[in-house]
Amino acid sequence: MPVLPSAPYENLRMLKKLQNSNVLLIGLCILLMASNGFPQVVTPQEKKEIVTKKDNLKMLVIESKTSKERIDKKAYEDYVNGVIAEQVNDYLGASQFFNSALLKYPESYEIRFSLAEVYYRMQKFQDVLQILEPINPENVDVYSLRGVCYRSLGKNEEAKKSYLQVLESDSLNQPALTFLSSEYRRLNQLDSLVWTYEQLVKLAADNYRLWGELGQLQNQQGKSDLARKSFQESLKLSRNRDNLLSFIGLAESFRRLNLPDS
Repeated sequence: MPVLPSAPYENLRMLKKLQNSNVLLIGLCILLMASNGFPQVVTPQEKKEIVTKKDNLKMLVIESKTSKERIDKKAYEDYVNGVIAEQVNDYLGASQFFNSALLKYPESYEIRFSLAEVYYRMQKFQDVLQILEPINPENVDVYSLRGVCYRSLGKNEEAKKSYLQVLESDSLNQPALTFLSSEYRRLNQLDSLVWTYEQLVKLAADNYRLWGELGQLQNQQGKSDLARKSFQESLKLSRNRDNLLSFIGLAESFRRLNLPDS
């Protein structure tokens, strides 16, 4: 497996995270106050301000969550409540709100994808795949989420197809490349495995282990000159004992090329 910084699935939808968590916390308190009744000490003017802040929070949720579409008015309240529930990890509540919103506005990509994400967090992988099915056209987010679900279900061939679709739009997508490298290694598909490593070193050019592993694979291909260059890149980054295999691989490349060691 290639050694790379972790890239959790959360990175898939950064737009879903509100940019100001303090605003969200304040807004949640306001919503709780509004739903349970305002304390007697709240003046009419203060109540008006609270309602205004509540509306502003909803607009912040919508604007932070998506720039793709405007949510249908009939589904708006359920959608916003679903977003808020999701932010406090109430995934069951969020799924109920998103389902209600989707019934009112079934054409909405944003509502449908939000429901799929919540189902993923609830580990309802088959439900995710079913919810994603009507989306057309599909995009990188859809392919990625589908790939993760197939992986979780142990359907590696379907996951591979999904991640290849990801790479058609995002050729340096790290989760896709990491999965494919593992899958190609399992299937002993050397040429495809080398290709994934060539992409991975573009993403992590300062990772000496990746360069060393690429060199070893290139030596297996019989491409000793390319392997030599990869090992040299690896040794530029680290010449300590942890990178001993790159020293050995470089020497092997020189031997195959009938060059003196240097």
